[in-house]
Amino acid sequence: MSVASQPEPSAVVAKFLKRPPRLFIGVAGTRDYFRYMAGWATRIEGSTFATSIHGPPGVKFHTYTQREPVGVVAQIVPWNFPLAMAAWKLGPVLATGCTSILKPAEQTPLTTLRLAELIAEAGFPPGVVNVLTVERSVADSVFFSCFAIELRKIWSS
Repeated sequence: MSVASQPEPSAVVAKFLKRPPRLFIGVAGTRDYFRYMAGWATRIEGSTFATSIHGPPGVKFHTYTQREPVGVVAQIVPWNFPLAMAAWKLGPVLATGCTSILKPAEQTPLTTLRLAELIAEAGFPPGVVNVLTVERSVADSVFFSCFAIELRKIWSS
């Protein structure tokens, strides 16, 4: 995200929340959070370690973490801090290599749409960050359908 583009998203937030930018978490903090989370992308690792779970005699456990994206993450952003909350949700998702469907509040969709544009301008491939601007009832059914598909995948494996 360009430092030069900082005032623009603040103006969008101020217009639609009908309050001055000083009353919400600003663009600079959002930018800094994305930078912080980007640093975590190099610190996530797979490892094997001893477990504290003990079973019956002779039973051995092999415990490990694996560096692997879990897939699409559905995220709902509230109206009161749209830019900050979108960043708090997207930062970890992007740092771990996942993709996101971001559903902004009906009252403040333009902030999230502009953030998605800035993410595209930063060079992320299409489909990594997706914004779903529909009524909540529609989003609920979309998210539930995605959740049901994932459950079927887990149960069939």
